Parts: sequence; structure tokens; C-alpha cells
Amino acid sequence: MTLLTQSTRAALAGLLAMSLTGCATLHMPGVPARPPVMLEVDNRNDQAFDVFAVSPGGAAQRLGMVMGFNTGTFKLPAYATATGTVRVVAVPIGGFGAAGSGSLSVRDGDTIEFTIQQVLSWSSAIVR
Repeated sequence: MTLLTQSTRAALAGLLAMSLTGCATLHMPGVPARPPVMLEVDNRNDQAFDVFAVSPGGAAQRLGMVMGFNTGTFKLPAYATATGTVRVVAVPIGGFGAAGSGSLSVRDGDTIEFTIQQVLSWSSAIVR
């Protein structure tokens, strides 16, 4: 029977703890995680909308859906905001047209407030 040293036990306990937590953190140990860019959507339209984040390269990531006359909050994927700019596009489900924010400059921890209006071209976004 082999006895484990205290440092070996500590290392094994650390490995066990990391394996139990899975891949929840994908950053370097000791480096604080970057706060995400959040999106708050205020749908003042009677239609439901699919909401997308569009990176400068044109890659669109569906974030979710916001029903008519409702709100929704989404976390933007880090790759969508990596260059510091992003666009938000909302497409009516079963309808025509789209509401867009135009290009927005964002930093880690910012919140985008996107308002979908009845007339889609009147929709707007601000970053705070």
C-alpha cells in the first residue's frame, strides 16, 4: 500500500475539482474573466422577432426570440464583439423586413439597448 504525500493529495484534489466543474471557464487562471456585452431588447412591435448579433465579418449568431410587446435580455458571444464593433438585427417571424442597429462600438461590460418600433426603420439602439 502506497501512502500519498500531502502535496500529491492536494494536486489530486485540485484535478478532481477541475474535472467536476467542467469547461465552465475558458480563461487563464489568475486572469479575471472579461465581462460580456449584454443586449436588452424592447419589442414595441406586435410581431415576434428573431434577434441576431452580426460581427463585422458578416457572421450572424442567433441570440433568441422576443415576442410582441415584450422584452428580452441576451449575452453576446465574445467572438461577436472581439473587434469592438457589432450590429444587432431583428427579423420578424413570418413577416417581412428587419430592424437593425447599424454598427455599434462596444467594450467589455457594455449593455446595448435595442428598441424595435412598429415602423421597423424607426428602431434604434444605444450603448451604455
